[in-house]
Amino acid sequence: MNTYYDRATRNKSVGSFTDQPTLWEMTEKALEILSKNDHGFFLMVEGGLIDKQLHPHDWERAAYDTIEFDKAIEVAKRFAERRGDTLIIVTADHSHSNSITGTYWEGDGRSGREAVRLYAEAGFPTYTHGQSGRFPIEFPDTPEVERKLAVHFGNHPDFYNDYHFPEEPTSPTIRTSDGKTVANPNRLKNPDDPNKGRFFNPGTIASDLGVHTADDVTLMAYGPGAQYFKGTMNNTDVFIAMARAGGFDLLGRAGSPKTPSVGGAR
Repeated sequence: MNTYYDRATRNKSVGSFTDQPTLWEMTEKALEILSKNDHGFFLMVEGGLIDKQLHPHDWERAAYDTIEFDKAIEVAKRFAERRGDTLIIVTADHSHSNSITGTYWEGDGRSGREAVRLYAEAGFPTYTHGQSGRFPIEFPDTPEVERKLAVHFGNHPDFYNDYHFPEEPTSPTIRTSDGKTVANPNRLKNPDDPNKGRFFNPGTIASDLGVHTADDVTLMAYGPGAQYFKGTMNNTDVFIAMARAGGFDLLGRAGSPKTPSVGGAR
């Protein structure tokens, strides 16, 4: 599937596949079907395009997909509120090295990293939402605004960064005829800029894309069994907590998995 931004704007990367469903629409349909099972169900919904866009450092498309994922969570939460027997767990399987460092504003003639505003000079970004103005809860009208967030990555290959949004998904690197991986000038708003060297970012890794990082990730739980998810947890403990919330005694008296007579959350 294409990213939410590309689907919503129906740009060239979507081609003729203009009827792709949203993540929240797929979540609604999955819940409608699975809830017919009287014995309960397990459903995993992944916002996989968030990760897919952070690898090439396209954080703005990743942000749109994160908002789409949030709307899928909203669908699941409404379902859980109606029933009272459903546990929702929201987490990530890994992190990336990106973080907000300020804002980007070219209003005084500066560009590139010289236009990254820090601390008090950063001010606030000027993203808008025409209907409600509720960014970041709703999708912004456009990612390309006068003052935007400045997002940087801790690991990345050689690549160009002029802080402008690429209208189509564009790899940060290309492969030359002799097999070398180099920065892709098409990532720039003006690839033919004779002074594009000022936008060049020397890589921190020998790769064609960014890679995952080992930071802790956030985990949130809502519904019956949510009390088992607290503090700092090892990833394997999450499985144990899920089993307990579902009413499973993993060891049982005989040291083998068993299900108690009283079930837990669906």
